Amino acid sequence: MVVDISLLESGYGWAIFVFRDDSKIVIHTTLNKELLGDIEHPSYSALYDIDKHRWIDLNLVVNSSLEVSDTCPHLGEVDEFVNKFV
Repeated sequence: MVVDISLLESGYGWAIFVFRDDSKIVIHTTLNKELLGDIEHPSYSALYDIDKHRWIDLNLVVNSSLEVSDTCPHLGEVDEFVNKFV
């Protein structure tokens, strides 16, 4: 499956990682270097979480599929809770 990440390359969006058990991790992010400005990128593969002001290691989502959205997705109660700690 090919995912269109052009939204993240040109502006802000939500990266939604969906795992086999249908649980989700959501990151409000961008891939646009101009929008990231002076935020220093770590040496490992990561996405910057705009809302939490920190880098999320992509090794955490290695066994998931990716969706990209221009709007914040609605999450179930359990996923909302889990995303507070990711």
